Amino acid sequence: MPDPKTLFNACTGQGPLLTWYDPNEGRMELSGRVVGNWLIKLANLLTTEMGMLPGEVLRIDTPPHWKSCLVALAASSCGIVVDATSQEPDVVVSDTPQAADDFPAAREVLLLEAASLPLKYRGEVAWPCRDLLVEVRGMSDELEADLSPAFAEMILPGGIHLRSPLPQPSSPRALALHAPYSEKVLAAALANVCGGGRLLVSPEPLSAERYAAEGTTPLLGG
Repeated sequence: MPDPKTLFNACTGQGPLLTWYDPNEGRMELSGRVVGNWLIKLANLLTTEMGMLPGEVLRIDTPPHWKSCLVALAASSCGIVVDATSQEPDVVVSDTPQAADDFPAAREVLLLEAASLPLKYRGEVAWPCRDLLVEVRGMSDELEADLSPAFAEMILPGGIHLRSPLPQPSSPRALALHAPYSEKVLAAALANVCGGGRLLVSPEPLSAERYAAEGTTPLLGG
């Protein structure tokens, strides 16, 4: 896997790096600079504010969305284990306050509105839950988190483990991915970003016409 700093350094341009396409929400583009800012703030939130250490477990329990995708990426950059199936996570990111009852041992529960426009969680936020979007806005734009060594573990829906070195793309491409993500798909997507490529993220498979219109190569399995 490339050094996480390579990932942050790749997210600096003004052009679109991540395109989110959802039939319900429509199409949204995030520039490299915007993605990089999200990653830095999220890394700072998880480590300096939440106190998460390398090897601790973050459970992301939300519908597929570009926001939860960036949370997973930021966490793994700091050596945090992202596990969508853990029953004893250290911290939980969820779209429902019920998570506080479902995971009583978790020391923090962050509520995330899995929609693009809201700037805060639209439901009630009461202790021990905190609003991820509100918290992340208060984080520094300068990276304060300690980035992990090159091999961070990710356990994704379906119990997929990603620990192998990422393949380096021969040239930057536009790749499309959707949940659930296989090891091969995630490895290619992350390597593509580090190599200067861009991503199209969707909650489910799109039509061949949509992929062609976006100029992307779909990563649909394997």
